[in-house]
Order: sequence, then C-alpha cells, then structure tokens
Amino acid sequence: MNKIETMDTPSTREEFEYRFHVLNEQIRRDKYHNPFSAGLDEVRLLPNGRIDILSINEHARLQANTMSQFNSKRMQELIKAQDIEDPND
Repeated sequence: MNKIETMDTPSTREEFEYRFHVLNEQIRRDKYHNPFSAGLDEVRLLPNGRIDILSINEHARLQANTMSQFNSKRMQELIKAQDIEDPND
C-alpha cells in the first residue's frame, strides 16, 4: 500500500516565485492548458520585476505548487518505479 505524502511547500519567497516561473514556462510550452481558470492571469509583476504576492489567489498558488511537485525528482522516481512494477498500464 502506498503511503500518502504531504506536498512540498516553498520555504522562501525566492522558491515561491521560482515555482510560478516554472509554471509560466509550462504554459509557454503549451504543457499546461487553461491557465485562466486558475487565476494565473491575475498574477501581477511589481515594478522591480518580482511577483506581487498579494495578487496570487489560493488556486494559482496550488497550481504552482502542484506543477513543482510533479516536476520534482522524487515524483519522477515514483512514476518510474510504478512503471516498472506495472508494465501493462
């Protein structure tokens, strides 16, 4: 039986912003569809180029954290292990 793990959340503003940049790159590469439904179109940049944290809603934050989780090395290892265990899927 698989143990459910908690989502890895950012511990610094830099890491938080990085997750949004990764998500933005996925949108740009057309690997994430319908970004407007997550409120990502409302995320603003400050004059210094940083992300305005106050413009991020909970859904946008969750999408950025989820995308980061799926792109993590740990998740890739779990996916690879699952493919090895069940090659018929």
